[in-house]
Amino acid sequence: MNIPNLKLWETPEICSVNRLPAHASFHHYDSIDAARDRDFKESPWFISLNGDWKFKLAASPDAPETGTFMKPSVNTRTWDDITVPGNWTTQCFDHPHYTNSLMPFPDYPPHVPAENPTGLYRTVFTLPETWLHRRTVIRFGGVESAFFVYVNGKEVGFAKDSRTPSEFDITELVSSGENILAVKVIRWSDGSFLEDQDHWWMAGIHRDVTLYSTAEVTIQDVFCNATPNDDFVDGTLKLEMRVAFTDRQPEPGWRITSKTFAPDGTAIPEGALDMTVPESLLCGSSNRGNRIETSVTFKRPDLWSDETPNLYTFVATLIAPDNTIVDIVSVRFGFRSLKVSNRQLLVNGKPVLLKGVNRHDFHERFGNTKPCSRTSCFSSNSISMPSVHRTTQMTISGMIYATNTASTSLTKRTLKHIIIMETSAMTFAGQTPSYIVA
Repeated sequence: MNIPNLKLWETPEICSVNRLPAHASFHHYDSIDAARDRDFKESPWFISLNGDWKFKLAASPDAPETGTFMKPSVNTRTWDDITVPGNWTTQCFDHPHYTNSLMPFPDYPPHVPAENPTGLYRTVFTLPETWLHRRTVIRFGGVESAFFVYVNGKEVGFAKDSRTPSEFDITELVSSGENILAVKVIRWSDGSFLEDQDHWWMAGIHRDVTLYSTAEVTIQDVFCNATPNDDFVDGTLKLEMRVAFTDRQPEPGWRITSKTFAPDGTAIPEGALDMTVPESLLCGSSNRGNRIETSVTFKRPDLWSDETPNLYTFVATLIAPDNTIVDIVSVRFGFRSLKVSNRQLLVNGKPVLLKGVNRHDFHERFGNTKPCSRTSCFSSNSISMPSVHRTTQMTISGMIYATNTASTSLTKRTLKHIIIMETSAMTFAGQTPSYIVA
């Protein structure tokens, strides 16, 4: 695949190259029981690439090393190690940058600075033998802000959208034995103008990088829309599923069977379906593709709300014309209605009052990567900061504050009376951040 010889990070007309269509979040399994339990890390069709990668920071996307770093012959022994997922700006490379209403650079859209920090990533992976005659897809959960992907020195694709997953089919580029994955991440792009908010600007691969394997024919997408009826007694599940015939023509005889499990794990009779995959033989707008669309009524379903977050598990099994099971996926859904009436927001017919604060994916040590075991508590009345240093330094609404307590909880009223400290006094995971406050 040839990526256009353009500055794609300054070309808003092109958001991606060779990226697969977006779909619902789900994983592929080898049994219905595994799909019901949703322990995707134990699936034979899933590999995590998270861990320590090799890393080098270039001054710009056009720096000489950015054109050769992906070649298998390049020796990375002298490169630094970096943790993926994680921002390089919180791992002693470059620095975080804060703005609230100004852009962090003076350029006009779609142009960004020529001096544009560019992270060069390298890692290796080995595919199981069972994957070699199947389709292999790589998934990036989130990369800030634009990136190019290479496998074994070959171009794979390009994508923007820092908070959107990007997937690429790498089947034709992988082989048995070690495979080399290289990623070039550009800090600033034309997408930065759309992603501008009052938050810390970071950079790097900040969400999971994974591989998954599917058969040549696979379930491409599953959409469940479950709503209670007007009397909130029964409910209707509307299903839309797409099947992808990769590198082959659709053929008759393919079907999808399903099972649905209640929140307590028991099977729901209404959710047991047997559906034929259309062949897409019609013309014009009547051709809906290899897409199944159907609906089913559930008797007295448990409704979803914040107080009772009841979720059902829908398991779909793709079966070939010879009755061979080819693919199994699962998604979760809840029965819920949302409506605005008489200037009130109603959830399942009951008025709710939303309380909250503006929030971004943020961790005081790891930036946009939030470990599941570490959470920050934000309420409408106080901001609590875990202890990091003897002198705790904080950024709130674009202002730099410092206190001499190891663990601090400050009310909004108190914050108004804290003196703004000089920025040179603040460090962020070993880096001195820059900030702009308008």
